[in-house]
Amino acid sequence: LALTLCSSAIVSAGIAPTATWDFNNPANRLEDRTGNGFDLVNPGGGSSPTFITPPPLGNNAWRPEELKAGAVASFDGGDYLSIPAGVYQGGSFTVVLANRQATAGNAYRTMLASSRFRYQNVNDTLSGGINAPGCSFGTAYPLTDFDWWFIGLRYNASTLTLQSFAVTNSLVLGGPVMTGAATTPGLGNAVNWRLGADGVSGIGLLDGWNGQLDFVSFYNGYLSNSELQAALNQFVLPEPTSLALLGLGVAALVRRRRRAAARLLPFLLLALILGALPADAALI
Repeated sequence: LALTLCSSAIVSAGIAPTATWDFNNPANRLEDRTGNGFDLVNPGGGSSPTFITPPPLGNNAWRPEELKAGAVASFDGGDYLSIPAGVYQGGSFTVVLANRQATAGNAYRTMLASSRFRYQNVNDTLSGGINAPGCSFGTAYPLTDFDWWFIGLRYNASTLTLQSFAVTNSLVLGGPVMTGAATTPGLGNAVNWRLGADGVSGIGLLDGWNGQLDFVSFYNGYLSNSELQAALNQFVLPEPTSLALLGLGVAALVRRRRRAAARLLPFLLLALILGALPADAALI
């Protein structure tokens, strides 16, 4: 999906993304749109996702006309894309992405993984696991299948806390839907990041993603709620009804200004006439 209001990368009010992948460049689907050069790495062979136009959406999600057109990465079980070394620089981070789970039923499906954790749809809930005792992403949050979800994951390296955001069919992000914690030493030493199937976290099985991912941005910093809302605003177009109302409002404002100008015209003409008369001229 083409998810930016500008020509390329998402612009945050405070923290710029280190890398953004929207899969829209037909010459290089894995291109880092920030210009920082962090193109995703395709493993090739049977582990390679395909790139397709956004599939139809479920009843509970944004309509196709509400999402900006483009391509999405489609994963089938064991598919994954490697995030280059150097994207994560240690410390706090935020990852935003859009996902669509394309199969129904209970399963473990990984959308994001590293050597320290994996972030998943587990039995139709947002969840995951951290490779350390006593760690958790928090209480699982329900996700519907076949719908596009905007997901945000942020990690505070100072407090070792994790917060997750999830929204569909809405222009309002709201507060975090999950809050968890990573015990010392935290997640700052995470390496081998990837999108899609696990295989790097050391937790459980491969647990691949079955569906689509898009609008992936990695920030080396802890985005505020307002910055996450700004990212959502660039993901979803205003509803057609909202655009229509906006157009009507602008048209009404133009009409009011024209009427006001018409009422002032006689007085303006009189002022011009009076201004052209000599100072001692008599008014007839």
